[in-house]
Amino acid sequence: MVLGFKALPQCYACGDGAEVLYQTGRLDGKDGDYARLARRLMETSQFVIDTMAPDAFTPEGRGLIVAAKIRLIHAAIRFYLKARKIAVNGTAISQTYLAGTLMAFSALTLQGLSQMEMTPSPAETDGYIHCWRIVGHVVGLRAELLPENYEQATALGTQIFDMELKSSDAGKELTKALLLFYGDMIPGKSFDIVAADLMRFFLGTHIANVLAVQDSASGDFVTLLFRFFGKLLNFAESHSGKFRSLFEKYTPLYMQAMLNYMNPAKQVYFDIPPSLKENWKIGS
Repeated sequence: MVLGFKALPQCYACGDGAEVLYQTGRLDGKDGDYARLARRLMETSQFVIDTMAPDAFTPEGRGLIVAAKIRLIHAAIRFYLKARKIAVNGTAISQTYLAGTLMAFSALTLQGLSQMEMTPSPAETDGYIHCWRIVGHVVGLRAELLPENYEQATALGTQIFDMELKSSDAGKELTKALLLFYGDMIPGKSFDIVAADLMRFFLGTHIANVLAVQDSASGDFVTLLFRFFGKLLNFAESHSGKFRSLFEKYTPLYMQAMLNYMNPAKQVYFDIPPSLKENWKIGS
C-alpha cells in the first residue's frame, strides 16, 4: 500500500522522469485501457517480492535475476529514446533517477510505515536498507549513491526529490491512471475518494497538489482510520509472537496470490515492454 500510494506517485512528481515513463507507454492507461498499466504495476510488485525474498541474491536467486533484467530493460529504454530522437531533459533513467527511485522504495517507504504508526525495529530498518543497497548495485547505481543507513538514504531521497520536483502533464496523467486503476480494482465511487485521500495523506499537501490529486472532506477521517489500523497491527505484531509468526508465514503467500489474481497474464516475465516492441517492430 505504501509503495502504491507513496513511492510510485513520489516518482511521478519528478517531471522529467515521469515524461520518460509516459513516452515509453509503461504506466499510462490511455483511453481507459488498464491492461498494460496493470501489467507494469504487477511487474513492479513482483520485483519487490522477489528482491525481498529469502536468498534472493544468491547466485540462483530470483531477486538477482529480476534486478539484472530490470537493468537490461532500462538500457533498452535509453537506446529507444535516443534512436527515436525523443527529447528528455538529461539522460533517460539517469543515475539521479535511479537513486531517487531506490530511495522511494527504501527509505521513503519506511517513512510511510511510520506515518501509519508502524515502526520497524532498528535491525529490520538496517536489513531493509541494506537489501536495497544490493538492488541498487545490481541495477547499476554507482557506489557513492548507495547510502549505508536509513538516515543517509532519507537525506539523499529528500535531496533528489526536492531537486527534481516539477509539475508535468505526464506526472498528472500517470497519477490519474494509477488512481483510476485502484478504482477499477475495488468497485464503488467511495473507494475512488479513499484512494485519493490515502495518496494525499502519504505524499503531503504540496506534492499531492503538484500531481493534481483531488482533495475531499473525508481526508482527515481516512487518515485517522489507517493510522489506527497501522497502530493496531504494530501492537499485535510486537506483543504476540504467535501473531508475528503467522503474519511472517502467510503474508508473502497472500501477496503473491493477490498479484496473481490481479494480473490477467498470471505471470511476470520482465521482458521488453510491448510498447517498445511495437515501435521497434520486434516480434514477440
